[in-house]
Amino acid sequence: MAGSEKLNVSKKTKLKIILGCFAVVAVIITIGLGYALQPLLIAFGLSYLVFPLIIRLEKRGLNRIISVTLMFLFMAGALVFSVMAVMPKLAEETGSFLRELPENSVRALKMLENFAGQAGIELNLSKRGVDGLIKEQLTQLSADAISRLTGTVSGLFSNVIKWLLAILNIFLVPLFFFFLIIDYEKLKREIKSYIPVKYLPLARDYMGRINRILSGYIRGKLVVAVILGLLYGLGLHLIGLKFGFVIGFAAGVLSIIPYVGSFIGFIAAVIMGLAYYKGVGLLVWIGVVFTIAQLLETYIITPRLVGESVGLNAFITILAIIIGGNLMGVMGIFIAIPVAAILQEILVDLRREYHRVLYEPVKNKKK
Repeated sequence: MAGSEKLNVSKKTKLKIILGCFAVVAVIITIGLGYALQPLLIAFGLSYLVFPLIIRLEKRGLNRIISVTLMFLFMAGALVFSVMAVMPKLAEETGSFLRELPENSVRALKMLENFAGQAGIELNLSKRGVDGLIKEQLTQLSADAISRLTGTVSGLFSNVIKWLLAILNIFLVPLFFFFLIIDYEKLKREIKSYIPVKYLPLARDYMGRINRILSGYIRGKLVVAVILGLLYGLGLHLIGLKFGFVIGFAAGVLSIIPYVGSFIGFIAAVIMGLAYYKGVGLLVWIGVVFTIAQLLETYIITPRLVGESVGLNAFITILAIIIGGNLMGVMGIFIAIPVAAILQEILVDLRREYHRVLYEPVKNKKK
């Protein structure tokens, strides 16, 4: 009996030492990577998102090297096209929209006052100072946003060292991506090899659930966001709304965050419609664009591309967004929904285990 206890103690000690070594190695690697950690994480995320497409290309008879090369060239071409053809115009339009937003908001409020007056309702926002307050707040918000748009790029290249690191990071992302996607299955096997055999079924179960949530939500939502951005943007541009494409595209991108994108986009579009009011027709068309895009997104686009819901109700979704924003800022807002869905899966299992342990009979110890 004593020998068995000594064996157990020895085993526990060895496990603690081994796990401690793993932790030390992980910390050293994380610290040692330094600036390369972010490109590695970006490359890993891209690999996860793109790998199903690589598998589809392989099923059509292409080998891994050719499939990855074609995907890499496509992504590089899309990025170059965006940076050279789309982004400069989009950034210029966004800057103009933000600069004019305070004044246009005041003009929209005055138009609302006119509508209210025609309906026999006194809505004198100017006397109450509401228009001045809104203009002041939006001016500050617009100035901050513009400075971030211009400062983000200039800040990265403020000195030679940062400039070199930025260039290095640009090359590291595709380099890491190429090697990660080439050995994707091998990496998965390596990770699984560290999981004790006893817990492999449980790990497979949870990894399957996590993959279902992430693949269904993140992959699908990114594509849905781009499609919605184009639908909103082109729709608002075609009806003649000033800054229509910028407003619509931003609304589509923000639709990754439930309820936020369409609401902010619609409000911004209505503000511009009122600020440059030429009749009720434009406001009606704004409503038509958002209604059609929402119907397409709800009944066609999302069911086909996102598939099964992550299983969060509206109240939990809003709470998750608030918590994510408070903990991690903008990044937290974007990842809040899939993380909350994964935590919900874990909590359901923990609750089931809690009740099982709570009600299982207590075994009497033999004297």
